Amino acid sequence: MFLISPYGCLLANSARIQPAKTVARSLLGVVCSMVFAAWIIFCPDLARAADARHDSGVDACAALPDGLRFERLVIEKKERLLTAWANGEPVRTYRVSLGGNPVGPKRIQGDQKTPEGVYRVDGKNPHSRFYKNLGISYPNAVDRKRAAALGKSPGGDIKIHGLGPEFEHLGTDQWKYDWTLGCIAVTDDEIDELYRHTDVGAVVEIKP
Repeated sequence: MFLISPYGCLLANSARIQPAKTVARSLLGVVCSMVFAAWIIFCPDLARAADARHDSGVDACAALPDGLRFERLVIEKKERLLTAWANGEPVRTYRVSLGGNPVGPKRIQGDQKTPEGVYRVDGKNPHSRFYKNLGISYPNAVDRKRAAALGKSPGGDIKIHGLGPEFEHLGTDQWKYDWTLGCIAVTDDEIDELYRHTDVGAVVEIKP
């Protein structure tokens, strides 16, 4: 006997038609494979970000010990990913949004770019406009020299921050929009965790 699938395929069974549940599972597998393939083709950056999160071996759901300290925060701008390191290992990843003009390093005040380079957490504010923030020690000597060559100010006040009342409506989708003026944004729940486990002096490495 034969059965025509929605894709025009002919399913045959010499004895009987396969049970409906088996056929449905097979078709669901085909659909899922097609969706995943399309996602990789049309959203390569997001696919790479998902791979990076998986390859890091980080358990995003595991509770962190109270005494654990993030000694290094690594931001990969192209992947929109922040990885927190503790004791020489990656322990948490967060999706981030950047400045509205994200490609390339920050050069001057007002260019809406997120810096690139190695910095430090230089302050913590529990009552910021964007809920809470960790200050980043931009500009460094290289940034100042580059801006001076252009006769401009390098700007400053770069933070890792949450959403706050103005942008809380973005929720967990906030990383899909580069909505900051050059800062690095996460959700309020995520900045709570980063704030709790990061001390002043921690390394912040921002990669292209």
